[in-house]
Amino acid sequence: MINLAFAVTCSVAIGMIFKFTGPTDIDRTALLTVNYGAAVGVAAIFIGVGGRSVDGRLGLSPTLLLLGGATGALLIAGFFLLASATDVA
Repeated sequence: MINLAFAVTCSVAIGMIFKFTGPTDIDRTALLTVNYGAAVGVAAIFIGVGGRSVDGRLGLSPTLLLLGGATGALLIAGFFLLASATDVA
């Protein structure tokens, strides 16, 4: 349940950032790129300090990579829609 609370908090924070940067000339693509770069950095730190291992039967398959790519594309599209919706609201 804590993961859901963190996800909601992060989404609201990103929406607030979009709302406050809307009137300025800040590039939204750069903002989203920094967001995803920070997420990758935090994930790398968590893995580096002993995060979950993938020793089990989890392996990279073409289907899993396709699913991950499609999910990532939908998340990025969702953030662009959120950015445009905060301009309208």
